[in-house]
Amino acid sequence: MNSIFENFYIGDLLLDKKLKEILSIKSSLNAVILFEKKLAEVQGKLGIIPLKNSQSIKISLEVNVLKKIKI
Repeated sequence: MNSIFENFYIGDLLLDKKLKEILSIKSSLNAVILFEKKLAEVQGKLGIIPLKNSQSIKISLEVNVLKKIKI
């Protein structure tokens, strides 16, 4: 079973392809990466972290590391 929507007994009767994509591991990781980029941006603007570090974090996260991860 790959998700709660795929079941041995009822097959993919409850499977919604759009919902499956939204709840996928890759989508979740993309959301975390986007959050971290925005967090670094705000923290840099507010002076919580040095602006240079904020920009460095954002640039590092621009590289889509998910392409390297086989999910």
